[in-house]
Amino acid sequence: MATILIIDDDPSIRALLRTGLEACNHLVYDAASGEEAIAMEQAVDLILIDHYMEGMSGLETAVYYRKQGLPFIFVSSASDWDIMQQAIAIGAMDYIKKPFNIEQLAITVEAVLARSKDISRLQQAQQHLSEANEQGHSAHTVIGLIMERFRVRSDEARHILELNAEKEGLTFTEAANRIIKASNDLNMLGKPSDI
Repeated sequence: MATILIIDDDPSIRALLRTGLEACNHLVYDAASGEEAIAMEQAVDLILIDHYMEGMSGLETAVYYRKQGLPFIFVSSASDWDIMQQAIAIGAMDYIKKPFNIEQLAITVEAVLARSKDISRLQQAQQHLSEANEQGHSAHTVIGLIMERFRVRSDEARHILELNAEKEGLTFTEAANRIIKASNDLNMLGKPSDI
């Protein structure tokens, strides 16, 4: 079950979409305009946006939600190729032209929700890799510092760091980060000629 927000100025379209999506066991909210939707401040998994509305256009509304990192589908009677391209360019996961088949819309919604989850998992994995890379960089920097300070080989420096971490009850990375901080603090003191 996903939480879906429908933004369309036509109440009959909102009702049709709501009925179809609720039949697929989704929790559905709706708004008649971009301004109304934004004012709701409702946490959602997916947004269906019409282009032609009073006030904020669908594209303007989509830009707002894209900045929030939320996935959206354009559902519009606009057959203008430029509008379709703009919708995709600002991040629409799909574009469905009215009139639509509710079963096809449901299939598209499920596919977009699955793709959105995949993208979220990939972004989390990328974040974890970035953090791991940063941690690895810290450890390599400290191993280099230990090698230079004690004139030892890389494996011996790593062993010294491991022993220090164990002695202090820290993880390998925590010990490396602590040594980097201490080294940076010492560097902040300056040379005797600078004092």
